[in-house]
Amino acid sequence: MRHMLLGLGLLLGLAWPTYAGESPHPWRIRVLRMEGAAVSVREAAEVMQSISADVARRGRVQQVARLRSAADRLHRQVVSARLAADMLHEGIEVNEGP
Repeated sequence: MRHMLLGLGLLLGLAWPTYAGESPHPWRIRVLRMEGAAVSVREAAEVMQSISADVARRGRVQQVARLRSAADRLHRQVVSARLAADMLHEGIEVNEGP
């Protein structure tokens, strides 16, 4: 029981915000979202490249399910990045003003 309470206390301590004061500016949040989306797209593309090279090298398409899964993941990441880019673009338009 004591270990469970200690573990719960540790998790709550890790979840506590590390900064005090005001929240980050919405502009910074949009830029960080775009950066994260770009990293996710790059990682998904690298996985896709690796699987595609393996299929091309071996000359067999026995890993079609793996290839399809990687393609689906890459597609989801690209859609997510597009949404992040749209949000960033909207933020740029708002900050530029008339």
